[in-house]
Amino acid sequence: MRNTKIGLTLLCLWIGLLPVIAQQKELSAAGDSINLSTEVVVKKKNKANNNLANVAAIPNTGKSIVKNRSKRVIPPRTNTLLLAEMGIAKNPEWGAGLMFGQMYRGIGWYLKGRSNFTMMKDANGWIDSYDMLPDCRRSTSSEWLMDAGMLFDVLRGQEKKSKRNHLGLYVGAGYGKRIRYVETVNEGWKKYAPNSYAGLSLDAGVIGSIYGFTMSAGVNVIDLKYMEIEVGIGWTF
Repeated sequence: MRNTKIGLTLLCLWIGLLPVIAQQKELSAAGDSINLSTEVVVKKKNKANNNLANVAAIPNTGKSIVKNRSKRVIPPRTNTLLLAEMGIAKNPEWGAGLMFGQMYRGIGWYLKGRSNFTMMKDANGWIDSYDMLPDCRRSTSSEWLMDAGMLFDVLRGQEKKSKRNHLGLYVGAGYGKRIRYVETVNEGWKKYAPNSYAGLSLDAGVIGSIYGFTMSAGVNVIDLKYMEIEVGIGWTF
């Protein structure tokens, strides 16, 4: 009986201590949470202090500090132009041809060729002066030229990828020939020297492009004697 009383007494004490043990566990868990929160707060505070120190080290220039953002850089493009040209003069046999070139960073090159596609293979001899010109039935001319030169963009607009706009100059040189033919009554076709030219070909003018649509206008001189007005229309790619 005595042992039974002792057992009941110990059981009652254990039951009485259960709330105290549970409270101690809750206090311990709360303490661990407080310690963790304190560590997080301390780390954030240290990071903030470091940021303030870095900002303080930057000299005051009166300008706001903006984060660098990577921007898409568009490289300068090479523009290719192709034009159909025509040479205009007082004589009716106008020439036609092509002009091809490229521009990069405001400077470029071009090639051009023009002809009136008239060939007189059966011409026999020359008429050297107007005084020797006999009665003639009709006359015609043959012309061709090849030039090469430089392009100079004034506006430098062709570097923009979205807007192929530019206004420039072109200057070039090459070789050209224009021969005048007359058909005589008795001797057939002859070359007429006073209106025939061959030698150095020089041309110069302006060229402009708006959203790719390109036009040109200039002058061409053969042998420093014969001049034509040249106009062109085309596209810049």
